[in-house]
Amino acid sequence: MNITLRHFEIVDAVIKCQSITRAAALLEMTQPGLTRAIKALEDQIGKDLFIRTPRGLDPTDTARIILKRYTKIASGLAGIVNEIEQIKSLNGSKLNLATGIMASHTSVYEAVGKMSKRYKQLEFNISQKDWQLITKDILAGEIDLGIMELGTAEFDPVFKTELLSTSPVYFYARANHPLAKQNKLTLDHLKQYQLCCWSLPPRLKEHLGDNLGAFGHYDPLTGALHCAINTYDFYGIRQIVANSDALSLAPRAMLNSPFIGGDVVILDQFDAPWLHARYGFVHLRQTKLSPATVEFMALVRDIELEKQKQADPPALPTRKSAKR
Repeated sequence: MNITLRHFEIVDAVIKCQSITRAAALLEMTQPGLTRAIKALEDQIGKDLFIRTPRGLDPTDTARIILKRYTKIASGLAGIVNEIEQIKSLNGSKLNLATGIMASHTSVYEAVGKMSKRYKQLEFNISQKDWQLITKDILAGEIDLGIMELGTAEFDPVFKTELLSTSPVYFYARANHPLAKQNKLTLDHLKQYQLCCWSLPPRLKEHLGDNLGAFGHYDPLTGALHCAINTYDFYGIRQIVANSDALSLAPRAMLNSPFIGGDVVILDQFDAPWLHARYGFVHLRQTKLSPATVEFMALVRDIELEKQKQADPPALPTRKSAKR
């Protein structure tokens, strides 16, 4: 006879019940059948499992060892069952996401790829939008989760937000831009030129001031900065910058080669430690998140954390390096 999981269950039941009769009822076995199973197990291992006392059946040290092993086995089985149930609950479901440009390039698309590999029947509906539009879609119930510039959402009690990343942002321009020739730049220099970008959050007004020059204008209702050339096409922005005097800005992760080449350079003469991207999760506070959404958020967190642990990225191609 080989020891099976059923034998572990029998020993566990008898220890809990301290009675053959009660243990047999718990296991839906006959009393003689349970007695024979215990006797066969004792014969195989050469040890008694129980001692009869006035209180009932007490386990021997051998039975306690079996119980200890069974506890570990049962815990592992529970984990396997939970994982299988999780797969069942996620497969066939649908995850509606909206992401900003910065989050999509850093972690969102990577997370979608990994999760789709894990759950082959899970459907994704992903849109890439301006943070203000994502906020409206969340309110309308059209998406489950936004991964975006936190903007004004973190100050609105209807939303629950979670910061994922804060990273420096840099101005860039065409390589032969008039500003690329200057040794030092100020905001007044930059404001002489149109800004080509997506809408920027209201918090920048503290540093940019009331007068935006040629940059664009503030939305009187939201305080967001609407750029003179307002678009959400990142690679379209690059083409516009490379063929005009317009400026744009982006975080480090999006300004590495091949995006920055001989025709576009970073304006490293302008030092602005206050200029940074700030994005994270946004969803309705009162809405219970689906299992798929919760697991996706955990995956994005892991990717973001891993990238933060990585060594500093290579130096950015700048106006100075472009001259060499």
